[in-house]
Amino acid sequence: MTRRATPLDVDGALLIDALGRRGLIESRFATGNGWVHEVGGSIAGFALVTSSFYGRPFIELVVVRESSRRSGIGRALVSCAIHQHRGSRVFTSTNESNVPMRCLVVGMGFTAAGTIHGLDPEDPELVFYFDGG
Repeated sequence: MTRRATPLDVDGALLIDALGRRGLIESRFATGNGWVHEVGGSIAGFALVTSSFYGRPFIELVVVRESSRRSGIGRALVSCAIHQHRGSRVFTSTNESNVPMRCLVVGMGFTAAGTIHGLDPEDPELVFYFDGG
C-alpha cells in the first residue's frame, strides 16, 4: 500500500536508507512531501519531493528496500508524486550509473532534460521530466 508519509514513518524509512538522511526525511514527511509504501506492516520504500527545482516539483529521492526491488514499489511511489502535482511538469534526476532508476523513469514516460556534470566524480547526473500538463 502506498500512502502519504507522516512523521511517524521516519524511523521505518531510516531502516532502509543506507545513507541515514534523517533531517531530510523528517523535513519532507513533516510537510506532506513524502510517500511510503508498506509491505507486511513495514516500510519497503519511500519517496521525497521538493518544489525548489526552479519552482517546480522535483522527486529528489526514491528508496526501495533491496529485497523489494523490481516489484513495482518504485513505480507506485513515483506515480503518487506525479499525481500529487497533476498539471505540472515533474522533474527528477539520477546518476548515470543508476540503471534501475533510469529504466524506471523512462519506462514511466519521463523525458530526458539534460545532464549535470561535477556533482559526483565520473558519474554525471541525468535530469528527466514528466509532462503532466
